[in-house]
Order: sequence, then structure tokens, then C-alpha cells
Amino acid sequence: MLFFSRRALAKFFSAFVALAFCSLLLFSTGGCTSVSLEKSKLIAHRGMSEIAPENTLVAYKGAVERGFSFECDVYKTKDGKVFSFHDNNLKRIAGINKRCEDCTWEEVKNLDVGAWKGEEWKGQHPASLEDILLLARNGRIIEIDVKSGPEIVPVIKNIVLAQTNATPKNIVFASSRINTIRAFREEMPEFPAWIGVTCRRGWGKQYPPLPVEEAIEKARASKANGIALQFDPELITKEYIKTLQDAGYHVNVWTIDCPKNASCAAERGADTITSNRPNKLLQASSPAL
Repeated sequence: MLFFSRRALAKFFSAFVALAFCSLLLFSTGGCTSVSLEKSKLIAHRGMSEIAPENTLVAYKGAVERGFSFECDVYKTKDGKVFSFHDNNLKRIAGINKRCEDCTWEEVKNLDVGAWKGEEWKGQHPASLEDILLLARNGRIIEIDVKSGPEIVPVIKNIVLAQTNATPKNIVFASSRINTIRAFREEMPEFPAWIGVTCRRGWGKQYPPLPVEEAIEKARASKANGIALQFDPELITKEYIKTLQDAGYHVNVWTIDCPKNASCAAERGADTITSNRPNKLLQASSPAL
């Protein structure tokens, strides 16, 4: 009789669900032709989060070493330090039931945020924005997804002004909060900023699609010059994306792990594509030699 650890079973089940979901989506991408993806269009979600703990320096370095842009999430601690973390609470990753913004940097900086991914990642710590910016490279971008409100903007501005490596050519700010993006555009107008929108008015399939006019209205309210758009192949058509681009917006789509959907998004004109599996998307779209 074979025995499997809970971790192994969980990984197998996740992979099975992802494969099944991707297979189902093959039937919902009518009208798409297969196109090769360009590495320059791909953004590694939370760094190379498929192979390394999300939102850690090792995940970000993994993306840079492979030539990808990457996305990171940031919060401000109550004593004014900006660090990388996705959830608003530390519990899922670090095992501590406390909100990120209620912590001091002293409480956060030595937390183990790698052990949940596997023993080999034990000892990974949250990354400061200063350390993240050292990875900036021209020719690719770091998308900084800001989870805090507009009060974080002056803090980030001071961090950016104190260094010379990260510039408007390789940094973009993103947030789903209108007031946060508006603050970036007013305080740091030379830097691009994307407003995040979902493709529906809610998260479930029972919610109606988000009309393109509403996406543009949100972008205008935030003064954004880009839109980070949740991708659904049934809803986000070539015309939808073109309407946003004709209105003057860069269109990023998230978060696509299925090669067929990634090809579809590229064929429909998306400027950039965020994925947990950018390397696999690239390999899947490359013709066999």
C-alpha cells in the first residue's frame, strides 16, 4: 500500500484541479488563434511563486535571473517601513494572527515566510522595498501592488528618491484603490500607475460582467495611465481591450496560468500578462524544435 504526505496529496490535488480547469477553458476561448508569447509581456506574479515562496527576495531574484518582470505586494508597518506581503494578515504565511499594518518592522523583519512552502525554504524573511528596488533592471518592470491606502505614498516616494536604480522606466505602481493610485499620480506623476479592476462587478459567475465604460470611469477617477484587468476569456474580448487602449491605457491582464488563455489574451491585444507560471507559459507557446 502506498502512503502519501498531506503536502504531497495537496500538491497533487492542486495540480489536478488546475489541469482540469485549464482544459475546460479550452472550450471558452472561441475566436482565439495560437500565438507565441513574448517574454517581455510576462510578469511573474509575486515573483517566481510557483517554485519559491511568494513575495520573498528569492522569488523576485528567481524572476530576474530568468529575465522576467515581476509583481510584488507591499504594506506599510505602523512605524513606517514598507515591506512585501500579500495578505493583510500574517496568519496564512507566517502563522501569526496579526494585521500587517498593525505590526512594527521589528516584529516583521525576522518572520519565517518560507517554511510553509517547504523545508528547503525555511528561514526566508519578508523583503523591504529598499531591497526589492535593488533588483530593478531596464528592459523589464517591477510592478508594485500597493495594498495600503494613500498614506503609504509619501513613504514610498522618499524610498524611491533616496536611490537611483529604480526609475519610471522599470517601476510601475498598481492598486485596486482609487485614492491610492490618484495619490501616486499626483505625488509621483512621472511613474506609471495601474488601477486594478475585476471583469465582473463581483467575484462569482452569478455577477454581471463589468462594462468597459465602468472600467474606464474607474481609471479616470484614479488618474491611472494603465488598467490591471482580471482576465476571463468569455468576457474580455479583443474589442474590450482595444477600447481601453484607444482611451489611452496600458492593459495588463491577471492572473493567467493556462497556456491557452495566455495565448488568447496576447492575441486579443493585452500589453502585459501576469502569471504564477510565466516560464511554463513561455515554453508552451514556443514552437517545438
